[in-house]
Amino acid sequence: MRSKRGLLIVGAGLGLLVCLLAVPALAATFTDVYSDTWDDPDYPEAVGKLSDLGIITGYSDGTFRPHSTVIRQQFAKMIVKTLGLPVTGEEVLPFTDVAEDTPSVDPFYPDKYVAVCASYGITKGKTATTFAPYDTITRAQVLSMVVRSAERLGVPLQEPNEAYYAGTLANSTFRNLKDSIHGHNIQVAEMNNLVWGIWPDTATLWDVKKEATRGEVALILWRLWQKMNPSSTTTTEETTTTTTEETTTTTTTESTTTTATEETTTTTGETTSTTLPAGNYWHQIEPAGTLPAARDRATMVNIPGSGAAIMFGGQGVTDDAFSDTWRFDLAAGTWTQLAPSGTALVGRRGSAAVYADVSGKVIMFGGYGSDYLGDTWSYDPVSGAWTQLQPGGRTPVGRHSHCMVYDSSRGKVIMFGGYDGGYLNDLWEYDPVAVTWTELRPSGTRPVGRHGHSMFYDPLRHTVVLFAGQPNTGTSNDLWEYDLTANQWTKIYPSGSAPSARAGLSMAYDPAARQAVVFGGRSSVLYDDCWAYSPATETWTELEPVGNPPAARTGAAMIYDPAGHRCVLFGGADAGGLYLGDIWELVP
Repeated sequence: MRSKRGLLIVGAGLGLLVCLLAVPALAATFTDVYSDTWDDPDYPEAVGKLSDLGIITGYSDGTFRPHSTVIRQQFAKMIVKTLGLPVTGEEVLPFTDVAEDTPSVDPFYPDKYVAVCASYGITKGKTATTFAPYDTITRAQVLSMVVRSAERLGVPLQEPNEAYYAGTLANSTFRNLKDSIHGHNIQVAEMNNLVWGIWPDTATLWDVKKEATRGEVALILWRLWQKMNPSSTTTTEETTTTTTEETTTTTTTESTTTTATEETTTTTGETTSTTLPAGNYWHQIEPAGTLPAARDRATMVNIPGSGAAIMFGGQGVTDDAFSDTWRFDLAAGTWTQLAPSGTALVGRRGSAAVYADVSGKVIMFGGYGSDYLGDTWSYDPVSGAWTQLQPGGRTPVGRHSHCMVYDSSRGKVIMFGGYDGGYLNDLWEYDPVAVTWTELRPSGTRPVGRHGHSMFYDPLRHTVVLFAGQPNTGTSNDLWEYDLTANQWTKIYPSGSAPSARAGLSMAYDPAARQAVVFGGRSSVLYDDCWAYSPATETWTELEPVGNPPAARTGAAMIYDPAGHRCVLFGGADAGGLYLGDIWELVP
């Protein structure tokens, strides 16, 4: 969309639309795609590239039909394909009004694509049980789904500040910005130039309540794809690429293309291509400036869409639990100590926390300070305030070294286990909206009580996976799956080799690759090995990253950074009992 400052929309990882009757057609054969459609030269490139990637298709008559509308189930397929999310056919669909697959078109269309969108929280449906698959999708709905997608995958989007609201959006070509459902997402989209190139409906208005067209969606998705794949951009000006251990320093004066594949350098005439490692390597990050004190059992949470993670607490050399809060900039690799407003927290180690997008806040429970703590807190990344919550009704007992995960499809927090002087195996659900805890009572056999275990949420199967930990009989390497729909635990017996028994391990889940990465931990010794678990195949794979690995350790914090496609590891304690303050990245 064009205005005096140019046009913007949103782009957080969505997909383009395809008509049910559309058939594959090469971009070059689209007879109705012209560079002057919106007077933007990127438009035909967007359609062509997305067609080449299999995200959009044309019609048998060689047209793309950019002014046609898109229905909601078509957009669900396109966003899943743009994001590269896996579709296995095992997905559980929460909506009753979406038809089963039509194998003659696509074995997963439409129900499995819609199920994937729901499981990742990209769509919330019209109601809890209806999706309205044949309704046309509006521009506002497209932008909201794109922004939600970006947040889920950690695509960095800049948050508009108050000055921007007052200065630009007051005279924007957008309207309906105060919409309670979509308004903020529209503002984020405009701020991040995700609709650049689309003309308004009139000289002063682009009505976000109108139906989105195939052409508009194509350009928005292309802007998003470019943000998701910055290493695949091509420049025609002088380009300098500087790297250290894993890459090569090159300077070019003509076209340079950089693609993350392997550690190689190719020069042809005046053009040089520099490629980064494909993955499976460790690299120590060396932040400049002030650093957190060395510690173990700190709590670290990635804040989707912010490009940063929050770290709190832990225990260091004084044996006192820390009460400080730090922000780690994932792109810059720098630490900043925060001075949160609100109620001061009691220092603690071994707490558990998750980011709940339904509230836009970090939810933290428990830990150990001078005693076992049973308090519930929220941290607002926007205001920078910690708030002690007062949940109604019955609440869990105080504990430390428990685990929590976030169920993105229902907007609930799931907590299991921990230690309160005894080994706990209770299962709880926290509702961030109602501010209530509810104890879940699964049927059948349950895992024994333990602490120092790890867990992740699998949105495609709508399950929570539990691994290892320390029961009262010693460390374990057992594997369990909790089905949130059936309210039942099932013990998993993975085929092949598996990590040895351990507790105090670090785990991070990569939703795009659909694998959980495990590092380190302790038993009678400390470990520095690295494993990946696939819930789809129920198998473990030992990773052997190149480079110098971190020292064996226990109690390290680890998160997954979707934007960097990597795990980030901080701190812990080594075999000599030395507290660690180093930070590493693992690209699996």
